Amino acid sequence: MARSEGRAGWAGAVFLALYSTLWRVAAPVLPLLLPRLRPGWTHRLGWCFRPGPADIWIQAASGGEAYLALEILEAFMPGTEFRVLLTTCTAQGEEILVRGLEGKSWEGRVQIRFFPFDVPGISLGLIRGAGIDLMILLETEIWPGLLEACRRAGVQIWVVNGRMTEKSRRGYVRLGGLLAGRGPSRVLAVSEADGARFQSVFPDALVERMSNIKFDRAAVPLVPDRDGPSWTAEGNGLFVFGSLRREEEHLILPVFPELARRHPQVIPAIFPRHMERVESWEKALIAADLPVCRLSRMEAPCPPGTILLGDVFGRLGQAYTRASWAFVGGSLAPCGGQNFLEPLACGVRPVIGPHWKNFAWVGQEIIDLGLVLQIGSAADLVRVPDLNPEARELILKRAGDFMAARRGGAAQAAREILGFFDRIAGGRDTISGPKTL
Repeated sequence: MARSEGRAGWAGAVFLALYSTLWRVAAPVLPLLLPRLRPGWTHRLGWCFRPGPADIWIQAASGGEAYLALEILEAFMPGTEFRVLLTTCTAQGEEILVRGLEGKSWEGRVQIRFFPFDVPGISLGLIRGAGIDLMILLETEIWPGLLEACRRAGVQIWVVNGRMTEKSRRGYVRLGGLLAGRGPSRVLAVSEADGARFQSVFPDALVERMSNIKFDRAAVPLVPDRDGPSWTAEGNGLFVFGSLRREEEHLILPVFPELARRHPQVIPAIFPRHMERVESWEKALIAADLPVCRLSRMEAPCPPGTILLGDVFGRLGQAYTRASWAFVGGSLAPCGGQNFLEPLACGVRPVIGPHWKNFAWVGQEIIDLGLVLQIGSAADLVRVPDLNPEARELILKRAGDFMAARRGGAAQAAREILGFFDRIAGGRDTISGPKTL
């Protein structure tokens, strides 16, 4: 047994050495190959990244996780003196975090940085330099270098709002003992199935169930932003195509000519999931002889027959507050779907395609109740405006009833974090595990 553990430890050390070497070799050229990594490049390399003192480090991979981080902060920061380091991998995530903290009384106790490249030495320097006591990873983030840095520093790792697909589980299991002793000490999973998958990868972790924080965010309807010109003229309806993924663009593009023919009073509004796809969409629409107007350049309502292109990050939610109909992308191609609770929280019944496994945690009941409309193919989108939009007030009431029993994830996470620091203050900073759900 001891020999087996020794081999696993040796293999893990070799893996981490090779892994770190690959990162160090690739890091200087990655921004040249992947433009989305250029923002915050010096932070990612660990240069000019000297955070002030922080008790908690929360890593939010991208935009969706950034919103979760803000919900957690809202739940536990007021009335405390905690200092928090927030990191994210994307420019979108950073923008959401910066905007979300504006005007908060505790804004000065939160630092925002780009997540460093996953070299243990870089993360270890940050952990020790800031004096981190607790590392929180949101949803599904397993960074071997960061896990190793936390192990060396003796810092506990928690996965909050944890979810893991079966495909990811199989991949992590194949790493075998390479992650042994380097996993999270605690996982708060959003479903029993997700918890079981985490437990199979990290058998020593304490795995518990929590409400999905996304229900907390979806429960708060956005206030319409009426600054600037109206998006559509009176008598025209806005049909938002939100969070479109690259893999489904070729399926959706042919919809617009037929949509214009059948419903000339409908203004389609395209919001790509990734902003770097805006240029490609504009070129494709022009090549298809379809008039296009960028949101950033709009000075008057979009005329009929024109397609509005959402090229301003962070405006999708406002688009939903103005929409009569909304399609949520990532669901026509097998991409797993995108967040269809957001338009629902704005009083619009969302339309999705057949692929939404990433949001299976919401449950089939939301479709059975008619709160979400599922279609079989892109061709069905041209018939969506035939459905008279249901009154926003009624949609909000029905959606609110559905979500009421499912809220509370952010408050639960906050209680657990406060409990952790209470245990530290009392000299009891250990987590017992494993534990079944």
